[in-house]
Amino acid sequence: AAISNAGLPGSYFDLDAYVPKQGPIVVWSKVKAQGLNEGSVLLEYSLDGGVSYETLSTLPITSDQAGWQQISAALPQAAIDDEVFRVRWMLSSAAAAKTPAETLLLSDVVLLKSAFTGIEQLETSFQVWMNSGMAFLGAKARHLELIDMSGRILLTRDHCDQVDLRRFPDGVYLLKVQDDNQRIEMVKCIKR
Repeated sequence: AAISNAGLPGSYFDLDAYVPKQGPIVVWSKVKAQGLNEGSVLLEYSLDGGVSYETLSTLPITSDQAGWQQISAALPQAAIDDEVFRVRWMLSSAAAAKTPAETLLLSDVVLLKSAFTGIEQLETSFQVWMNSGMAFLGAKARHLELIDMSGRILLTRDHCDQVDLRRFPDGVYLLKVQDDNQRIEMVKCIKR
């Protein structure tokens, strides 16, 4: 699901987060700018409840980029040490005056424990890798489920060693894999 800030002043979304002290954290999301001829989407963070912000990442936007785009950045250690921070996605127009038609859409916001592209392997006995929209397991799974971030099971397979993700939209997914010893393991995937 996507949320829109159409008609709201300032063209931004913010999210307050609490995370226990831990290693690196990456903010990952999809954004779409509408009604913007030229500008950028800024991903920012604040440690003082939104009084001041520091830029984490900038995504340039032009009129020919109509679809969903990904923006992500690692949070600085100060935000992780503080345990409480605010993240903001802000639409920045190159025009001198904002128009009411400028709209920012936000979807699939995820806080990840570390940076990765494709698949992050988490204490799994399966060697998993992505190639052209296919997830390869490296060994046969007794049972496999593909789950979206809302917890919906999209696909189940028995006795397989690969999963075709090409028909699914870009986003974050979980692979729930069961081996022959009935052990169940979860692996996060990002399809781009």
